[in-house]
Amino acid sequence: MPLSIPAIANRDFDQLASEGRGRLPRLAPDWSDFNYSDPGITLMELLAARLEETLYRLDRTPPALARSFVRRVGIEPLAAAVAEAVVLIAASNAPIILPIGIQVGASTGEALVQTSEALDVSPAVLAAVVAANTDVTQENAAGSEPWFPFGRDPEEGAALYLGFDQPLGATGRLVRLYAWTPDPAGDRSVRARLIAEAEAMKADAAACAIGCAPDVPDWTLHYSVRTVWEFHKGGGSWQALDAVADRTRALSLTGSIEFAAPAGHVAGGPDPTRFFIRCRVTRGTYECPPRLIRIAHNAVAVRHAVDIPAPEALGTSLGHAFERYPLSAAPVVPMSSTLTVTTPSGPDTSWHESPNWDSSGPHDKRYVLDAMGGAITGGNGAVARVFPAGAKLEISYQVGGGVAGNLAAGTLARVIDAPLNALRYQAANGGALPAWAKLTVSQPSPAMGGAEAEDLDTTKERAFDTAFEMNRAVTCDDFERLARQVPAVPVARAHALRDYYPSLPCIDAAGCICVIVVPACPDYRPVPSLAFLAAVERYLDRRRPLTTEVHVRAPCYTEVGVSATLCTDGLASKADVDADATAAITRFFHPLEGGPEGTGWPIGRSVYRSEVMALLASVRGVTSVSGLGLRREGESGPECGNVPLCPDCLVRTGPIDLCVIGPAPFPVIDRSKPHECP
Repeated sequence: MPLSIPAIANRDFDQLASEGRGRLPRLAPDWSDFNYSDPGITLMELLAARLEETLYRLDRTPPALARSFVRRVGIEPLAAAVAEAVVLIAASNAPIILPIGIQVGASTGEALVQTSEALDVSPAVLAAVVAANTDVTQENAAGSEPWFPFGRDPEEGAALYLGFDQPLGATGRLVRLYAWTPDPAGDRSVRARLIAEAEAMKADAAACAIGCAPDVPDWTLHYSVRTVWEFHKGGGSWQALDAVADRTRALSLTGSIEFAAPAGHVAGGPDPTRFFIRCRVTRGTYECPPRLIRIAHNAVAVRHAVDIPAPEALGTSLGHAFERYPLSAAPVVPMSSTLTVTTPSGPDTSWHESPNWDSSGPHDKRYVLDAMGGAITGGNGAVARVFPAGAKLEISYQVGGGVAGNLAAGTLARVIDAPLNALRYQAANGGALPAWAKLTVSQPSPAMGGAEAEDLDTTKERAFDTAFEMNRAVTCDDFERLARQVPAVPVARAHALRDYYPSLPCIDAAGCICVIVVPACPDYRPVPSLAFLAAVERYLDRRRPLTTEVHVRAPCYTEVGVSATLCTDGLASKADVDADATAAITRFFHPLEGGPEGTGWPIGRSVYRSEVMALLASVRGVTSVSGLGLRREGESGPECGNVPLCPDCLVRTGPIDLCVIGPAPFPVIDRSKPHECP
């Protein structure tokens, strides 16, 4: 039961006034007039009223002080977040260049988003997609069902081929592909965690003394697999593309692939009429084969943050404290505004936007933006400067932010015919006039990431969670939990063994922690690669105590076979009973879905004969189980007892020998046989 927060002061006006009058006989015995009209009583009630106001504020924290408290644990209230998406733009008059800041909207209406990067629109059309010798062109165009770019069991040399109807463009022009996995929202979170981990490792390396700085891996690289992007050069030969920036981690994450259009790109490959490029696996192993739902070119990122057409004049300052100036559009993207204060001495652009007045001194050139209301407020001389009297104010900003930017797939359909778009287009294309009707815009996936500004109560809750967040490994449970949180490494299960050194399992090794990990892959016997283990160990090593030694290892597998005689009720066929019983045993021993709880066989847990007997007895149609024996790998025959496992081992289903018979005759009890096992 949670404890309620006590009120520091809970007396009200009536109680305070009554208490004051009650003290008069002792403090002033000659006082005889207790009427409300008495000046003394009036002053006493005035004092009680003011004291009530003071007590009311006594156990209440003002917002500025609360923000200061949460700032102590590194937390700031989150401003409204801007949604992001990726659109595909094709042009019948390609090649053209679309610069940063091109505004895009729905089929009708005003601009909704704005491009956040430039795009060289290629004239080529993606006409063929071949994944591991399988044509998936139709599946890729539909973008609804996942497919395997390197096959279900990728090996070195497996390749994804993309065939175009013509070369991608002039030599050196930037070509941008984009790949979507079935879970782009989850990939967005994983990408953020990868970047945060890389930044933290860089900070550790910068703070480390010379010679001890650890290597900081590139977060864009898969922990094991390496790929190369190539183009067909003719005669069956392939050459690596130049300036490749692959942010998909070997097609395992949603992201972009950028490269320079190659010279000498000729038709050939799986289809001699197409101009192919390919992504080929050069080394490494996937624990879980990557899946895609679509890959396309001419992709550009957009944000729900649209520039206003021209700087907006707010008027002339009167030099008053806390002057407020409304803006013509809202909501405003936080930290997107630029204020110009023009005085007789000239324009001043050193004024900065601030979310609040916290930590603002009297000489700071700051102003507070009301993002939802669409207004700015100047200081009062105590917190930030007052706008100079007679100064002309002019502001530029972006409109957007919040959940309204989470647009559904297919919403964005055209480039807006606006003067700002035309101006930017002409600057990038040598003065050529834009032909927006020749551009085709499509939005394959929804925009994500838009969120409203965080209220102070939510910030407090997040600060509390952060302060008590377990991001260091001390106990075995901590090591197991953190091992399952390694970003972009599919760890399904982890089991920590204390005082366990893998090379000397029979000796207690004080200070050694061995973490057994199992990949989250649909394989009956998932075994992590060395690179997988190294990635988990590197993650845990940054979070271990200084005196603890961490080792991450793969589980060993012990084969356990089952033999038994099953008596049925005669209603189900023997073949069905045999199949159901075999499937039940296989499922029960599965490392990811088995075990008594159905969450995977517990690492190091023995196989108990009683549990297997109960499992077989629960199979539909089985009335009794006899002659049950478990055979451990390497043993000549089944045994009647349990099968113990090593602390780092899992079960692997061995031979299953079931004899299914009809209804059992009336049992004859033979007490000379204490056990039904032969």
